[in-house]
Amino acid sequence: MSFESFMARFTRGLFRYRWWILSLILLITAGLAYSTRHLEVNNDYDTWLPARDRIAEMYRIVDRQFSANALVFVVLDFSDKGVFHPDSLALVQRMTRELESIKDLFNVTSLTNIVDIRRADSGIEIRDLIPEIPGSDSELRALEEYVLSKEMYVNAVISPDAAFTVVICNIDSQAEEVAAAGAILDRIHEVAAGRPYYFGGDPALIYYLDLYQTRDMELLVPLTLLAMVIILGYGLRNLWGVVLSLSLVVLSVIWTFGLQVLFEMPSNVLTPAVVVLLIAMGSEYAVHFYNHFLRRGDLALTSSEIAMPIIMSAATTIVGVLTFATTRIDILNRFGIELAFGLGSACLLSLVLLPICMQLVKAKPNLIHSTAADRPDFLSDLLDRLGGWAHRHTRRILVVSSIGLLILGSGIPRITSNVDFVELLPEESPPRRGNDILRDHFSGIYSVAMYFKGDIEDPAVMGMKEYVENFMRSEELLSSFTSINGLLAEENWLMNGVFAVPETREGIANLWLLLEGEEILKTFVTPDRTQALVTGLLREPQTYVMWHVSQLLRDFLNENVSGEIVRIDPQRLSPEGRESLKDLRLREAARQIAWLAQGYDKPARYDFLPILERMKAELGRVDDTISLEPVWAASRSYLQDEAVEAVPPEVIERILAVMQESGADIRDTALAGRIARTLTSPQVMAPEDALETASGVLRRAESVLRLERAAALGRPLRDLFSAELAQHKDFHKRTEGVIWGLWAERPFFFSRQVRAVPGIETAVVARKPVEVDQAGAPDLLRRFDELLYESQIQSLLLASLAVLILISATQRSIRRGLASLLSVLAPLVAVLGFMGWAGIPLDFGTVLYGALVIGLGVDGSIHFLTYQHRQQLAGVEPEAAFRETSRHVGRAVATANGTICCAFLMLLLSQTTTLRYFALVNSLAILLVTLSMLTILPALVSLFQIDRQGSPGKAVPHRHDLPGHSVQEGGRKTPSRG
Repeated sequence: MSFESFMARFTRGLFRYRWWILSLILLITAGLAYSTRHLEVNNDYDTWLPARDRIAEMYRIVDRQFSANALVFVVLDFSDKGVFHPDSLALVQRMTRELESIKDLFNVTSLTNIVDIRRADSGIEIRDLIPEIPGSDSELRALEEYVLSKEMYVNAVISPDAAFTVVICNIDSQAEEVAAAGAILDRIHEVAAGRPYYFGGDPALIYYLDLYQTRDMELLVPLTLLAMVIILGYGLRNLWGVVLSLSLVVLSVIWTFGLQVLFEMPSNVLTPAVVVLLIAMGSEYAVHFYNHFLRRGDLALTSSEIAMPIIMSAATTIVGVLTFATTRIDILNRFGIELAFGLGSACLLSLVLLPICMQLVKAKPNLIHSTAADRPDFLSDLLDRLGGWAHRHTRRILVVSSIGLLILGSGIPRITSNVDFVELLPEESPPRRGNDILRDHFSGIYSVAMYFKGDIEDPAVMGMKEYVENFMRSEELLSSFTSINGLLAEENWLMNGVFAVPETREGIANLWLLLEGEEILKTFVTPDRTQALVTGLLREPQTYVMWHVSQLLRDFLNENVSGEIVRIDPQRLSPEGRESLKDLRLREAARQIAWLAQGYDKPARYDFLPILERMKAELGRVDDTISLEPVWAASRSYLQDEAVEAVPPEVIERILAVMQESGADIRDTALAGRIARTLTSPQVMAPEDALETASGVLRRAESVLRLERAAALGRPLRDLFSAELAQHKDFHKRTEGVIWGLWAERPFFFSRQVRAVPGIETAVVARKPVEVDQAGAPDLLRRFDELLYESQIQSLLLASLAVLILISATQRSIRRGLASLLSVLAPLVAVLGFMGWAGIPLDFGTVLYGALVIGLGVDGSIHFLTYQHRQQLAGVEPEAAFRETSRHVGRAVATANGTICCAFLMLLLSQTTTLRYFALVNSLAILLVTLSMLTILPALVSLFQIDRQGSPGKAVPHRHDLPGHSVQEGGRKTPSRG
């Protein structure tokens, strides 16, 4: 039994059991419609990457452990009176307290409550920066001067010109981010009281993506349905054709949403495009069916002849969109599956439900397919002439098309990509405006993080965290760095005069204890102190910037970082090994100083080699250039105030004399014993107390001596930097902290860094496992960009190959398959070139363009080749066959593609730029595909001599297609167009 015979019998069977089938379809539709109540929305883009993708997983770990990505930035504009005005500070304080009352927020940081570490009589004091608003102008000016002098505040919570301030809200990782963002925005609106404000951050972005998605659905779906009514009405000239076609589309949309719920596939920002395309594309199958019925006049006959082209059209389109199901970007994957759901449903309903409904309403054919003389029609006449012209000018069409493709195609290398999610939104949307403010007046919103996992309280781990942070500071696009290291180092600077993390666990624990209870710590380190972050902010959103920063950090990790930190005892090394280790320590210190110089003197670049050479030259002379008076003064102070027991003045003087005999060689192992004996000889102390006091005074002396050495070695370096940098206080305190580390007794490194030191294994006294990786926006967006290009290439190749195989197999001719595919690839290449020349980026919408157009475009070519083949089998002359095929199939294709093009044009009204770009390139592509099918495809058919091919199989001419036979149309007999 041939397929046509089967479909004729199948259709008659549908009529026999029509009420059972209708009942079943209505029952399925009701069930799926009911399930759509549970359809969820997910525009959280970090979930769009594969679950096992390393970069995505790192991003999620950081978000889960620190809520580092769940930030909402609220920018308050005080450009009229300045931030340091009583009214301004009162509003910031009120807003901070109001936001702190939202249960889903675990930390709210603003200018009023950010941690402030400052000197006090008893050491240091840690408190809120502005516990009370100053009452006088002088106090306000002093506060402004103090705040703007602190690098941890400027560009973080206040702009350098003090015109804007930002409130940072951390959403708890267990909370629903979008709902929390909505609560934040509602509360801000209540409190702002007319004060201009802006906001940014991932949760706010996702909140607005959800909002704009809903608005798109409410606007675009009704407009698309209205446009379909107009286009189908003109194309079909039949009321029931319009009503039934759109009814089937509505059912297919319901089925699609219902199936999404069953398969737990939430909707997203591309869902409006899916719905609009389903309305347009889903109606195409019904249009071809109804159009053919208008010619044949018999439903069983219509079904037998048109079913295979419809099935093949649906199959090729579904195969095209399903190529996206193979991509690793979830939003593209779902787009392909959702559209495949809908198109499969529309095809099934067109072949099953449409004939039944047409029989029930007693649909009748009309005479729009009669001869032009009987029924003049501009479109039919134009298509008829175009078919004949295409046959006669085959070479000219192909030559002109090739030249045009070469010109347009040269723009393909100019195509750029854009994976900035902020730019999904309209330019005037609140998140876009907030992003611009944060970029121009602060440090941006794109978090960059280095993730550490290990014993975070260990001094070696802490020290290497500082090393990594110093490197991050070297990148001019990064700023506003935060870490637990920075807070501990600031405390140490205020207490002990060195900006560095203490070298003992006890020292770290003592400083950490002062920070206990500060909510901000949760954003730096986990409660069990096994995971920590060094974070910064990236100002620029461009994709190439993300690539640059991501690759910069990746290369640094690959070249310097390993999974183990080792502590070295230089005394266990041979002289050669100690010299090698010394060179390494100087080299790494010079590199860090160069990194810091670049960070504080942006965009200047500094080579570490001149710094290294100067340090090597000056290191040996350091002890000759320093004054030891501060060392003896600190030693005297210790003996007077901190010794275990009171020490008589004359004993203090004898101890200082003993120490002065050693000069700068305070680490002399015999020196502690001499001091202890000095304390015990006049029985000032017991031996144990004397030894403890001796150790204490030497530690104090060594601490001051290291500071003096660091300052002395740092001074000769100043002329290597710009005059402004040479006076920069933050640069100097960090630089001296790096130099201070050169005199550590047991230095630490990543094991990778010291592997070239001779005999290093014998000198390792401690090993600490550590995991270091990058996380944040640059690596995530770089990954999206990689997968975007991969998705485009992969989907194009798969769609092209699948379409070629399907058409060649069903048409039983490789030449027909090639002709069909080439007629679609030509406009595809043209539009890709247009994207390059017009500056339209490859993004989450335009990446769908290629495979989608292939799937859509071949629909018309299948119908064209099938009908042309029937004419060929009927013995019709080639030019007459082209004219008839162009007139009959071309009208249906023009109608169907018109609806699709109209749907794409409707998407130009979308709130999101992604859908607007998607609409622009696809509408242009559909227009070119339609033109290609009516010109290039006939030319290829002639070039490949398909119009003179024999029967590709067992197909025989249908009697209604033979010359001289007539067809029944609406009860009249009309001459065959053959």
